[in-house]
Amino acid sequence: MYFKAMSEVNSKFPNFLGIGAMRSGTSWLFALLGSHPEVFVPNDVKEVHFFDRYYNKGMPWYLSFFPSNSAAATYKVAGEVTPMYLYSEAVPARVRKHLPDAKFVVLLRNPVDRAYSHYKLAFHEGFTKAASFSCFLQEESTAFPRGLYARQLKRWFDHFPRERFLILIFEEVVCDPAQAMASIASFLGINRQGFDERLLTQVVNPSKSHKLGKLYNYGIKLSVCFRKNDLNWAAHFVARTGSRMFKFLGESKRTAPPLEESVRERLLAAYQKNTVELEKMLKRDLSLWQI
Repeated sequence: MYFKAMSEVNSKFPNFLGIGAMRSGTSWLFALLGSHPEVFVPNDVKEVHFFDRYYNKGMPWYLSFFPSNSAAATYKVAGEVTPMYLYSEAVPARVRKHLPDAKFVVLLRNPVDRAYSHYKLAFHEGFTKAASFSCFLQEESTAFPRGLYARQLKRWFDHFPRERFLILIFEEVVCDPAQAMASIASFLGINRQGFDERLLTQVVNPSKSHKLGKLYNYGIKLSVCFRKNDLNWAAHFVARTGSRMFKFLGESKRTAPPLEESVRERLLAAYQKNTVELEKMLKRDLSLWQI
């Protein structure tokens, strides 16, 4: 029944999903894809949430976000970015049922930084009154497990072949956004030159202050590039010094309490087993997450 309905509305859309992780650069991914003339993403809503929150609305509702046959020829690919999909246990099977040929773009970030970014956003938006990051982790039951990426990806790999996934590391995207753009274009089969080049300097802005955002991005670039050249001591120094400076400069009435070093080290240790498993799963070195 689904395949008939799908062909009546559109024979090939949607054919990709950005599935997460939350607070790992998916807003940049959405903006990047939306800037390309060969790519359709819903421009009135970033996160459709069909496969997790609104599944009971049915496929006709979901497909209403995408081009009809008359408009489909304008685009090579179409999809949506909902970062909650990676974490949701029910989503992979639902996607396989309805979009069996889909491709997936995944951004993964140092899980400690991801969790703290989650806290900062919730604090800034007034969704939490937790007086510290540690309190937030106790209050928000999903904050820690959202960083257990190996477990989440395994669920997806149980339903789709590995080659359907483009997995990008947030810190590497910040260091070399041009390479990330090229990888996304190649993966989706679109023209690399179609992206808005201004997004090369707007990968992520973790602060409301543009200048602080630039400082943060520059620090990450330095740290990652030092590691690539086996200068781990320099990467460690930049990361620790830059983190303290960023916290000091970014303090304001709306700024969340800083991430305490002892809490960071405890969480890094707690995530270590999962990170090692992820390295084996992806056949990639993720030692940059240990700084």
